[in-house]
Amino acid sequence: MVGVYLRVFGEAPSKILYLFPEDKALFVAGLLINDSEKCRNILGELEVSALKEIGNILTGAYVYAFSNFTGLNMLSSVPALAFDMVGAILNTILADLGEMGDYAVLIETQLTACDLSIDGHFFLVPDPGSLNTILDALGV
Repeated sequence: MVGVYLRVFGEAPSKILYLFPEDKALFVAGLLINDSEKCRNILGELEVSALKEIGNILTGAYVYAFSNFTGLNMLSSVPALAFDMVGAILNTILADLGEMGDYAVLIETQLTACDLSIDGHFFLVPDPGSLNTILDALGV
């Protein structure tokens, strides 16, 4: 599994995590760097950079939409990437998130390229106090 992790700053500080299946992430990274061997089993510097950029682009789109919808000012950090078993990625991230809260926004994400559909999972976990800020902005 490949995980891309970012922080969100602004009026509703949060954490963002994307999870993508390893084989699909490697394939898309190969497409982005124009690699003829798109089904590699390793992540080199270029592949890591490409996957971080995917996370950066998706985060930018989601944070922009979420910010417009709620009226809250939000900006994202530089992405970090983990390439491991899903349990190991989640344990590392949850150690940081454990002090955060019990709620998350989950968005099923699908990327489509070259007749390949890639399902991923987008998690936005608000920091303490941010959930109330978000709910107030939504009028809930």
